[in-house]
Amino acid sequence: MGIAALANDAYNSTDGRKKWVDRLRAFGLHEPTGIDISGEAIPEIKDPVKDKQRWYGTTIPWMAHGYELQLTPLQMLNFYNAVANNGRLMKPYLVSEIRNGDKVKKVFEPRVLIDRIAKDENIRNARTMLEGVVERGTAKSLKDASVSIAGKTGTTRVNYASQGEYARYNASFCGYFPAEDPMYSMIVVVYEPKGVYYGGYVAGPVFKNIAEKCYALKTNKARSITDSTFLAVNLPGSGKGYRADFTTLLDHVGIKYNSKVKSSWAIIEPEADKMVVEEKRIAEGTIPDVRGMGGRDAVYVLENIGCKVSIVGLGKVVQQSVQPGTGAMKQHITLYLN
Repeated sequence: MGIAALANDAYNSTDGRKKWVDRLRAFGLHEPTGIDISGEAIPEIKDPVKDKQRWYGTTIPWMAHGYELQLTPLQMLNFYNAVANNGRLMKPYLVSEIRNGDKVKKVFEPRVLIDRIAKDENIRNARTMLEGVVERGTAKSLKDASVSIAGKTGTTRVNYASQGEYARYNASFCGYFPAEDPMYSMIVVVYEPKGVYYGGYVAGPVFKNIAEKCYALKTNKARSITDSTFLAVNLPGSGKGYRADFTTLLDHVGIKYNSKVKSSWAIIEPEADKMVVEEKRIAEGTIPDVRGMGGRDAVYVLENIGCKVSIVGLGKVVQQSVQPGTGAMKQHITLYLN
C-alpha cells in the first residue's frame, strides 16, 4: 500500500495521470514481448484520455499495485528481467539456434527492445528494494536459500470487483538470482491456491526450490563441492534405473558418488555430501519391483523377461499391477506412472 500512496501523491492529477501512463510505456509494458509463440496477448494499460469513461479517482493507486491493467506473467517477468539486466529490456527467445545434424541452419541472436528503461540510479534503487523484500520483507522465507534471491511477492484477488462472490486469489513471486550478479530471472504463479494464498508462502517456496536447483546445476562444476549445507539442499532424490545413465549424469553436473556396482541396474540414494549407487537385483523368471524406475527403464526390464507391458501416465512408476516375485512368463502387467 506504500507504493500505491506514493503513486497517488505523485501522479493523481490531470498532468500526472498522463505522465504515469507515459512512464509505464517507457518501461515497454504496453507492448507484447514479441516472443515467437502464437497468441501472445496484448497488454492493456488504461489511458486517462482515451479511456476516460473507465478512469476513476482510484485508478492510479489501484494500478500501482496491479489492478485495472492486464499483463501476462511473461510480460511482467520480462520487465523484472530488465531490472536485473541493468535496465536493458530484451526480447525473450526459446532457442539460440536450429541445427540439421552438425549444420547450423539458423541462429537467433539476443535482441534489445529498449536500451534503458530508467536511469541507472533508479535501477540500482529498484534492485536494492527487491533484495530488501527477501532480506526483511514479505519473502523472508527465501532468505535462507543457498543462492541469493531478489524479487517481489504478489497476492492478487481475481474477482476483486465482484462483491458478492467468495474471494478467489492468485499467488506469485517474480524475481531473479543471484541477487548481486543475476544469471536467471523467473516468475512463479499459483492460480487459486487452497488455504493460505499469500505469494510469499505459496509461490515463494516454489521459486526458491527451482532457483537452488538451477544455480547448483550451473555452478557445481565451477565450485569446490565442500559445503555440506549446500549439498544437502541440492543433491537429487533417490531413484532406480540404468546405472550408466545415473553415473553419466552425476559426472556431468559434478556431484560426487560412491559406487562399486558392476551390474546394469542400480539404486541411487543421497547420503551426506554424495550419492550412493547400489545394485538393483533383477532375478530371472520373476517380476521385479520396478517402482521408482522411469517408464523407459521399467518397460525394458519387464519386456526382456517376457512380460507384455502397458503404461498409464508419465514419469516414474508408482504402482504396478502384478506384485514383485510373481512368475514373469507371459504376464501382462500395467505400470502406473506419476
